[in-house]
Amino acid sequence: MYVICTDWGDDIDDAISVALAARTIDRFVVLTADESGDHRARGVSEQLRRHDRTDVPVIRGLEIGGGRGRRRSSMGLATRPCEHDPEMIEALTDLALSSSELRWVGQGPLSNVAAFAQARPDLAGRIRLTQMGFWLDRYRDTSRASHNPRMDPRAAGAAVRLLDTPRLVLSDHTEAAAIRITREHDLMRRLAAPDAPGWARLLVDGFEEWAAYRSTAADQSSGVGSWLHDPLTLSAGLDLGFVRFVGERIRVEADARAYRDPEGIEVEVSTGADHEAFMDWVMKILLED
Repeated sequence: MYVICTDWGDDIDDAISVALAARTIDRFVVLTADESGDHRARGVSEQLRRHDRTDVPVIRGLEIGGGRGRRRSSMGLATRPCEHDPEMIEALTDLALSSSELRWVGQGPLSNVAAFAQARPDLAGRIRLTQMGFWLDRYRDTSRASHNPRMDPRAAGAAVRLLDTPRLVLSDHTEAAAIRITREHDLMRRLAAPDAPGWARLLVDGFEEWAAYRSTAADQSSGVGSWLHDPLTLSAGLDLGFVRFVGERIRVEADARAYRDPEGIEVEVSTGADHEAFMDWVMKILLED
């Protein structure tokens, strides 16, 4: 069973990742990260409905006050309340007890997975975590941790310590020009075409809403764009081979920055990715019938 844990609405790549999951995975659930008054869960539920995937449960995750979702998780939708499990831990416990393995794809803060591992340490061993975030060698702002761990530093450290050899898709390898999309990118142009499927409109409208939020003088000079961090992480969670991993030992500091440490926690970290092959996969899944 796959668990897609997403802070849907903070960046268009989350919605693209849900679209890819809806079109490729038979059995999965969506768990919202840094929930914002049900906005994320409602938005994801509506997106899944547009993909005719009402079979996919949406579980409301913890609300940690990250805040960005409050402004932008509508993605242009007039959403209706979703039906979700009243207690996240109970819902995840049921999933874990009915599955030999939970293939958890983390695309937001690590609050939910840390909370579950702490509440049910007897079931934590069933989680195979592939998480987007952390950096070791390069990041656009080396004075701080990358976004997902930084949103809940305590949970980031706890998740790495409590889970068995988590796989980390480092920000070192997701901020690549080859996976950055703008309005002019062939993917967005074709999703906006008159003959595109109905579900594509959500991605186009969501991109425009997100781009309007992000538009600054600096962004406008090169075109507002989004890196497909989360879809690349999804591909790793599906073991598609685009992302390469190696065993490493790290320590996670209180601010969620990670460092190599021979006495640290054993994890797998990305060492690179075939971004071109990954983009070919994204284009095929989203644009071919």
